[in-house]
Amino acid sequence: MLMRLWSDIVLLCLQLGLSEASIVRTGKRVAKQHMMEAEIMNSGALFVHASNASKANEYMVVDCGCPSKCSPFSSTPAAETSAAGYVQCCSGADNAPSCVRKLSNVCLTGDLKPCRASNDCSGTPMVTFADAQQLCSGLGPGWDLCSVEQVATGACCDTGCYGNIFPQWTRTPNPTSTPTPTPSPPAPSPSTQDDQPQPDDQQQTPLPAPSPNTQDDQLQPYDQQQTPMPAPSPNTQDDEPQPDDQQQWNN
Repeated sequence: MLMRLWSDIVLLCLQLGLSEASIVRTGKRVAKQHMMEAEIMNSGALFVHASNASKANEYMVVDCGCPSKCSPFSSTPAAETSAAGYVQCCSGADNAPSCVRKLSNVCLTGDLKPCRASNDCSGTPMVTFADAQQLCSGLGPGWDLCSVEQVATGACCDTGCYGNIFPQWTRTPNPTSTPTPTPSPPAPSPSTQDDQPQPDDQQQTPLPAPSPNTQDDQLQPYDQQQTPMPAPSPNTQDDEPQPDDQQQWNN
């Protein structure tokens, strides 16, 4: 690819009438720019990889859906992408919320009675934070996952589905989690002297066409028409009588 690029550069420079030194400088500059762009693209790939590998957001999962059913009542952080809890939804103020675990008498995440009886929860698996939040927002405006403060009021106790003793997602973020900073791609190196345009690198300005009235087109002295010599006057020396022409008086 670089060889093809170099051939194109040489051809373009020759078409512009640049000198050999200019062609070399131009080739260096373009090759350097090409390598810089490749480096930035590779850095971008690493940047995306690092972003994907960064720590997921964490939200608090309460140990049970009813504070009086677990002692002490506490919560633990869980990554939003992990299936770490069940669902109970709240609306209203933190100190006096409304809480539900059902929609039209159907448990949002399934009835947990079999899970409680046999510790077999395969039929009612836990869900991720996103799934839990989507179930609550589907209840209508004003509904969301309960916060830790709302669960602590006991508003969700005995609201069905045997959710009192099972862990439940909340919308409360982990207060101690710190987002992993994402690395920035390296800044391009400063321009060098080779990157500066040289006089020979500039496009050669074509010479102006000769004007129609140039020195070659001017009449030269010898090209001008010869001025005719004036005709001799009637009374020239040749017309004067000569001694031999006079009449002989002494004959």
